[in-house]
Amino acid sequence: MPADVLVSDVTLDSRTARPGALFLACRGRTHHGLEFAADAVSRGARAVLYERDAADGEPVPELAAGTFVAAVPSLSERVGLIADRFFGAPSEQLTIAAITGTNGKTTCAWLLAQALAMSGRPAAYIGTLGFGPPARLTPTLHTTSDAVSIQRQLRELRSLGAECVSM
Repeated sequence: MPADVLVSDVTLDSRTARPGALFLACRGRTHHGLEFAADAVSRGARAVLYERDAADGEPVPELAAGTFVAAVPSLSERVGLIADRFFGAPSEQLTIAAITGTNGKTTCAWLLAQALAMSGRPAAYIGTLGFGPPARLTPTLHTTSDAVSIQRQLRELRSLGAECVSM
């Protein structure tokens, strides 16, 4: 993006676009984010990056004058990096334990966050139950957050003083 295009937020969801936001229009299972670009701009987004390789044949909508629009090859693969850079690489300032597997992820991550907090470590949790320090979780809209939401949550947890996060 040109240096004179300043953005104040990043989002994948047009409904959460705020004035000054960068809207990332990726191809989904049934829709392309370009279908929602006009909505994001009407809510204040000032820039739209869209997935070019997945948008073959996808018309780029006419957007408000002054809106920066650019095609980005493989945008879906770059969302995490874009969000990480925008939010100041919060994961580099945290110790993160990520639980994977079929069963018991929520329980393991929750118990780990509680154990760390009880041992005196400034700990937090991200997952199905919400995100935040164990004593004051904030509910989330989805059980699995997207890359932008995770980076935003990590930045918020770091600003609250968390040193470690289980997820």
